[in-house]
This record gives sequence, structure tokens and C-alpha cells, in this order.
Amino acid sequence: MLRDGTEYRDLGAAFHDQHDRSKTIRRLLKRLSDLGCDVPLEQHMATAS
Repeated sequence: MLRDGTEYRDLGAAFHDQHDRSKTIRRLLKRLSDLGCDVPLEQHMATAS
């Protein structure tokens, strides 16, 4: 923004979650595992892309 003079653009709250879905899923599953939870994972058809 400062370097090239572009305006700030808010990418939204879910940008980083959607940017790299598999990385986000792994991170969250690891966090749950660290907290002592074993979570079976099923992917919904609407979000499977």
C-alpha cells in the first residue's frame, strides 16, 4: 500500500481459512488433538472442491 500507492482492501474474516483449506484443517485438527479430542472428519459435498 505504501510502496505502490494502492488502497487498503479488506479481504474478509474467512480469507486465510479459504486461501489454504487443507493447511487450516490440519492446524485445527492438530489443535483439537493437543486438547485431547479425537475428531472423525467427514467432508460435506457442498464444500468438497
